[in-house]
Amino acid sequence: MKKRETNKSKVYIVKSFDDVNDICRAIKERYIVIVNVNAASHKTRYIDFISGFIFALGGKRTKLEDNIFSFQIV
Repeated sequence: MKKRETNKSKVYIVKSFDDVNDICRAIKERYIVIVNVNAASHKTRYIDFISGFIFALGGKRTKLEDNIFSFQIV
């Protein structure tokens, strides 16, 4: 029987830059990460940082809704 690897996922509601560090750690561990920045004061700054991080790892960002994004390593 073949083992089938399932994608792991985590959901984050960002409130501070400390949350961004946890998100980057989860991405590095190959989780699919859903990020909601509705409650954050620096929405663009956080998304730009995570986007740069995912780009450096060869991953992709998908906008799901306003202020809600998916990040994953491809």
